[in-house]
Amino acid sequence: MLSLEEISLKILKIIKNNIDLKVNYDEIEFDDDLIQMGVNSLNYIKLIVYIEKEFEIEFDDENLAIKKYDSIKSLTDYVQENINVKHR
Repeated sequence: MLSLEEISLKILKIIKNNIDLKVNYDEIEFDDDLIQMGVNSLNYIKLIVYIEKEFEIEFDDENLAIKKYDSIKSLTDYVQENINVKHR
């Protein structure tokens, strides 16, 4: 099972490789607001698709709003919760 740190680092790598941001990638903190970093709604959905593929999970439709999971930390928590459910 992946640790929270491993999940966070994978999500950060996905962002670095696929999402153009207004901030320096090396300065991103896990609790920084994604919208303030420059993630718009289209980039957010793109990010979710990459996360779903990487971790082999699926976000429910009601969880696709950027305001619901607005940081790497909140996305990490969601991923870990869903990985745990998947492996039960």
